[in-house]
Amino acid sequence: MGHWGPYEAGCAYDNHMHPKGPYTMPVPTGKQPSPSPLARAFSSRVRIAMADQRVTAQALAKSVGVSRSYLGKRLRDEVSFTLNEVESISRILGLELPEF
Repeated sequence: MGHWGPYEAGCAYDNHMHPKGPYTMPVPTGKQPSPSPLARAFSSRVRIAMADQRVTAQALAKSVGVSRSYLGKRLRDEVSFTLNEVESISRILGLELPEF
């Protein structure tokens, strides 16, 4: 075993394998935290842009690579968008994001 121990290439951990079987990520249980004011402002801006550009939720969901149901939960502020989704949706709808 080298410097990285059991995590070296070619070990049992490659391809998400664990010595006791395939490794799966734990799924959070319980209620998700409520979207922040910034998250709610973003979803509001997305809804306005969708209406202005006559983009359906189905079309936006397909462009982003998520299901209509998944997108709908975020547009209704039930769950927050991820940063990757914010970036993708902003690009698709032509929304400007602040520079960091």
